Amino acid sequence: MNPFFFQYTNKTTHSVIQEMGKIKSDKYSNKNVICPLTNIQKQISSFYSLSTSSYQDIISEFDTISFPD
Repeated sequence: MNPFFFQYTNKTTHSVIQEMGKIKSDKYSNKNVICPLTNIQKQISSFYSLSTSSYQDIISEFDTISFPD
């Protein structure tokens, strides 16, 4: 993450974790769909080689989980 912190000098590890914690998904037609990522979330994700489709793959696993009513 050092290159990220050199580019965004006002960001801290804590602020990066907070930003990534804001990633959300919504349920449409009984399927979980990731909400659009902000530019800063996309930038952070690129340092971990994650794309929107990577997040969608993770979120889609929730569709296979059944929760008791």
